[in-house]
Amino acid sequence: MVLIVGISGSKRPDSLCLTLVNTLLSACQKHGVETQLIDLSQHNLPFFDNRESWEYGADVDKLHELLGKADGFVIGTPEYHGSMSGTLKNFFDLLDFKRVLAGKPAGFCAVGGGRSRAQTVLDHFMVVARALQLWPVPRVVGMNHPDFQDFQVKDKATLERIEQVTHELVRAAKALKK
Repeated sequence: MVLIVGISGSKRPDSLCLTLVNTLLSACQKHGVETQLIDLSQHNLPFFDNRESWEYGADVDKLHELLGKADGFVIGTPEYHGSMSGTLKNFFDLLDFKRVLAGKPAGFCAVGGGRSRAQTVLDHFMVVARALQLWPVPRVVGMNHPDFQDFQVKDKATLERIEQVTHELVRAAKALKK
């Protein structure tokens, strides 16, 4: 069975980023895969200081174990000053990415506050994906705060985009499954 792991890069519990990641994970399930969520607001990760990844403790070890089992990822962040959250960047820095991320597909999503629909951070994700040796799917999902209603994605065009991204992601995960 294919496993897609969602990573919500917001430190805020019940964030719109978490809502968006969960929406993409639900769409992935409709394509017949298992999903699991890593909500970084629920983890008190240490700050990266260039030690070896195994030196950061049990929580980081457990995350490595789950990420190693994943066949693909949904990665989401709030947009802060044109980039990803510090929480998500620190998470990436803590990882032995060659062991747990490299060669696996990823679908990216972001929530911004302005008119750009988080386009700057979504573009930045492509640079980060190359550095982490991920295989980004071609489409991304960007939303603004007003695009949500009661912590739900209601916009028809965005829901269609989510379907496209998750279809691409699941197809790639099945093709690249080791």
